[in-house]
Amino acid sequence: MEFTTTAYHISSLGDTALLIDFGNKIDENINKEVIARARQLKESLTAIVEVVPAYSSVSVYFDLFKLKKQTPKNKLVYEHLKEAIEQLLLQPLPQEEQEQSLIKIPV
Repeated sequence: MEFTTTAYHISSLGDTALLIDFGNKIDENINKEVIARARQLKESLTAIVEVVPAYSSVSVYFDLFKLKKQTPKNKLVYEHLKEAIEQLLLQPLPQEEQEQSLIKIPV
């Protein structure tokens, strides 16, 4: 399943986390994208402590001191991480094979 992110909002969750909100509605496609994006973020970003997917958002908790070392002197850590996440969200996700199981019912 390939996703194209059309709408999201990134905001701060204090000094060591940020939130990526994909919309405040119940939508199965949004939920599938959230789960896939959480996996992508976990695999791609450094200095991340935890990535927590919810139904329509993803919280990203980071190590402030490790990320500060990677951040250019003229940027805030939040800005640096936000730009990195925005670059990842521009990339399409690989198509995942859904695991299917065959159930035989004797009749």
